[in-house]
Amino acid sequence: MNQQYIVVSFEHENDSRAKLSFCEKNDREYKIYLNNCKAYSGKCGFTNKKTEGDRKTPIGNYPITSGFGMERIEGVKIPYVITSSRHVWVDASNK
Repeated sequence: MNQQYIVVSFEHENDSRAKLSFCEKNDREYKIYLNNCKAYSGKCGFTNKKTEGDRKTPIGNYPITSGFGMERIEGVKIPYVITSSRHVWVDASNK
């Protein structure tokens, strides 16, 4: 069974700039679909000790159960929503 991975890497823990790669692993090898694309994380970087409001992205392994974007990405095997101007996202869990 093939597995897909999104890898986000960074040089400095307090920097919001990162690199994103997307690959798929089958029984024998990795196939890279996207490699070292510019990415951004939390405004204040990454952390192992996430607290609400610290403006940092938590470090860890997280399953991705769905995706979204302006266009379909070939090879994605999870539920995927093509966004439009009618979509809204709100991050206000503490209000």
